[in-house]
Amino acid sequence: MNKYQAVCLDLDGTLFGKDSTISQKNKEVLKACLDKGIQVYFVSGRPYFFTKYQASLVDERVQVISGNGGCYDKGDTIVEKCIPQKCLAEIIDCLKETKSPAFFKSKDTIYAHEAYDARFMYDEWVKLPQFPYTKSYPNLSWEELKDKSKDIVKILIYDTDKVLLRKLRQRIEGIDGITVASYNEISFDVNAANVNKGNAIKDVMEYRKIPLANVLAIGDGENDMAMFAVAGHTIAMCNAKASIQKLCDEVSALSNEDDGVSEILQEYFLRQ
Repeated sequence: MNKYQAVCLDLDGTLFGKDSTISQKNKEVLKACLDKGIQVYFVSGRPYFFTKYQASLVDERVQVISGNGGCYDKGDTIVEKCIPQKCLAEIIDCLKETKSPAFFKSKDTIYAHEAYDARFMYDEWVKLPQFPYTKSYPNLSWEELKDKSKDIVKILIYDTDKVLLRKLRQRIEGIDGITVASYNEISFDVNAANVNKGNAIKDVMEYRKIPLANVLAIGDGENDMAMFAVAGHTIAMCNAKASIQKLCDEVSALSNEDDGVSEILQEYFLRQ
């Protein structure tokens, strides 16, 4: 009998295709897993409201871990691990010097010094009845950003100047009370201390009374490393970097664009 009781899935580069949607095939297989009693978690760096909406498109039983573990479902409770205000002020002071774009994200709100950017600010989600309070606040002054940014669970910082970004990251890493994680070569994420996908998974699995050894994790990126570190069995997507693939127990046969997650889940849960 398959020992795995839960599956944790990254979104971008894993469950999502290139159009950032979940295919019908993946949806059907996820529902079949849920019907067999498998706990399904979407584990993403994306904001809570976005991740929760994607879960709702599959099945209301899907739970979410968002913002790299900064905000997540724990039964009927939403856990928020907020960055201390003092840390936010220090980070904003660093950003004032480099002028690097950054997006400060709470459970349902995004703040930025920059002009509106649809890639990061999600104002379109205001139109959804599930999220009546979702809002973006672009074009804030640095002082307004300090004043308005409350209950922030994750900050996304990016800069196409890689040298500048590396120096900025080193400076921010020196701030007590935060965790810094890589996302790609031109960006990094900031969370509160000890916040990551792995620690969030530990918390929800303890709540569910599911041993970590019975957790299957599937992902493709550097921010999935903490998830891979705690899960009982890990699978990297074949479209992941070689360095990520080497960390995992196996590599998917199909990419995210070819419904690789569907094939994995069928093999582990539905063809028994």
